[in-house]
Amino acid sequence: GLKLISTRSKNAYEASSFSPHFSKKAVDKLREKGWHVLDAGLNKDVGGNIWRLRMRIKVARAWAILFPRFILPMCSLVAVSFTAFWLPVGQVMPRVAIGFVSFLSLTVFRDQAYAMVPKQSSTLLWVDVTMWNLTAILWLAVLQNITIQFVSVRYSSHA
Repeated sequence: GLKLISTRSKNAYEASSFSPHFSKKAVDKLREKGWHVLDAGLNKDVGGNIWRLRMRIKVARAWAILFPRFILPMCSLVAVSFTAFWLPVGQVMPRVAIGFVSFLSLTVFRDQAYAMVPKQSSTLLWVDVTMWNLTAILWLAVLQNITIQFVSVRYSSHA
């Protein structure tokens, strides 16, 4: 978890640039996850005998960081997987290897993508849908290469 509020004295931690109540370390952790912290506030409400402490943090997704970390690698995986379609049918090993290597690369990419997502998410996110679609595309490319090879060997007059 993030420690947003420090109960220690101001000398015990470094405050963020926009609020003395939030630590710089907590804001930096949010930024590492791809969020821009726009505003934060701490209010004490006193109503009758009830004391409430309200904490408000306004964040926005850093969309510019998603292109080099998510979209570009995703497009590269699909493009590399599709290069196997231009290889001659007789070159079995390169065709199948390109597809499998692309799929194995997807597992590493998936871990990186899910590291950018909050851990306690109980809803279906756009990252989930995108990863499922990418997995399906890469598996279909592998299956297509295997099917082409099978049909070529079985029904080709040159074999």
